[in-house]
Amino acid sequence: ARALDIPLEAVGPLLEVARAKLARIARIGLVALFAALAPQLARAAVIEVTTLVDQDSGPACSLRNAILAANQNATSGGCPAGDGDDTIELGSLGGILALTSPLPAIAGNLAYGRNDTTVIHGPGADLLEVSGGSSFVVFASEVQEDVTIEGLTISEGLGRCVSAGGRVTLRDARITRCAGAAIDDGLDGIRVTVERSLIDHNDGAAIQVGGGPSGAGGLDLANSTVSNNGFGIAIESGEGPGGLNRIYASTLADNVSANLSIAIDQRVQIDHTLLKYLPRRGVDCVLGGTQ
Repeated sequence: ARALDIPLEAVGPLLEVARAKLARIARIGLVALFAALAPQLARAAVIEVTTLVDQDSGPACSLRNAILAANQNATSGGCPAGDGDDTIELGSLGGILALTSPLPAIAGNLAYGRNDTTVIHGPGADLLEVSGGSSFVVFASEVQEDVTIEGLTISEGLGRCVSAGGRVTLRDARITRCAGAAIDDGLDGIRVTVERSLIDHNDGAAIQVGGGPSGAGGLDLANSTVSNNGFGIAIESGEGPGGLNRIYASTLADNVSANLSIAIDQRVQIDHTLLKYLPRRGVDCVLGGTQ
């Protein structure tokens, strides 16, 4: 090969030109990449519920239709279409939203092969209550669906108030007066997270979770109060040993049968937490697992 005869003083400018061309190629490549990814990155919608009436059709957007719109990525009743990771916004409402029949399960486009996240956001647990009227489960989620419920009170579910088929997060919320469990994962190894919430005066367990295979499932409870329920927290065997259950900076008090029950194959970490019971009414813990 014949060496190029380039004056030394020309090397610097040539390198600058080469660097500029490489930078331009890189920019073009990034622009093309972001253009290709934009439909996936931008997939999200806010669906605003505008009525407390539990109706199946418009013109207002009901909670029932909002769930359908989020599940199907299509308009429903008076609600706009969902799109990917949806937020169902109830922040403008106040009072009691009384269900007249079971709500659709929150499925997040699983029928279309996608596992999207759905957030149900309310104005505050002291401002809005969604009631099953002691006749229906209030909220149910499908397998693998991630659901966050925040800023509202959930009440008077039949059998359970929240049926967790997929990962469920409860934040800044309250669950009360359920004829059964407040949150129940069906012992299917679902991860349940409860933050800054009150679960009280339910007939059954406040929270019932089961371990799952390969460390799946379990509970994260933080800065919350579980009190005056038929049972406090039941951490069961489920489908396997599950992940580490964490209870932090919370109060478990005055639950009738027990504040906390831990199956023998489950692991629990408890920090900065008060366990208190009424004399002759129950026990603090039924311990079987690793603490």
